[in-house]
Amino acid sequence: MPPLMTDPPADIVIGDRFGRSADARMAEVTRAICESAGFRVALNTPYPGGYLIERHGRPVHNIHALQLEVDRRLYLDDALTEPGYGLEKIQALILSVARGLAAEIRSSNYAEAAE
Repeated sequence: MPPLMTDPPADIVIGDRFGRSADARMAEVTRAICESAGFRVALNTPYPGGYLIERHGRPVHNIHALQLEVDRRLYLDDALTEPGYGLEKIQALILSVARGLAAEIRSSNYAEAAE
């Protein structure tokens, strides 16, 4: 995502279509992981999630979809055109989120789905 001009600006926006595409617990697990890694996190504002999670997320049927928007300054160079020094940290964060959500799914009554 482009850098946000909010105060304070979020580094990461988690979109769950205001709870319509994923159980609230999924967004909370994701938020906790991102915040524990030192990122400022917003939920659904200004990006609640796009077409894919709206189309495929069906939490009432145990199909959960989240969207992560990441500030480009965190992984691109100063011109925002090439990979930057923070790319590995963002890659590690995404891996941590995937692992955290997988653990949440295994420990709870969620159906697993892949698309």
